[in-house]
Amino acid sequence: MPIVEASFIVNDRARKRVVERLEQIVENLSGKKVCMLGLAFKNNTDDTRESAALVLAEHFVNAGASVSAYDPKAKMYDEELASRIQRHGCPYRASEGADMVVIATEWDEFRSLDLDRLKQKMEGDILMDARNILNHEEAERKGFRYFRVGK
Repeated sequence: MPIVEASFIVNDRARKRVVERLEQIVENLSGKKVCMLGLAFKNNTDDTRESAALVLAEHFVNAGASVSAYDPKAKMYDEELASRIQRHGCPYRASEGADMVVIATEWDEFRSLDLDRLKQKMEGDILMDARNILNHEEAERKGFRYFRVGK
């Protein structure tokens, strides 16, 4: 059991690090638009139960941010939270006017995002890659302030 408990602590800490880093960068999430790419707890599933992405989305909403999201399959079971997130049919539509984009699930399609198009759709330039799936040098070359977890 100690290993299982330790994994819950580590996972919780990783989620908090994402939020803390973004709050340090923008100082206040209130009034910001956050685009979440991925809501499922892992790629290739529609399951959002125990999803770290939803924990992040809920924190952003509770901090006063508006949240838009794209996930190719995710089904949301929490109707109250679902009503507070604007879902879109593609990542670029979800990112329109966003101050920041958070890649929260490792969908293969996110590995090949058109970063020029993504940047053009956004209002801001913050790209938080919570799954470490993008090339940081390329993202920075495209004009993003690129942040990732654990690096």
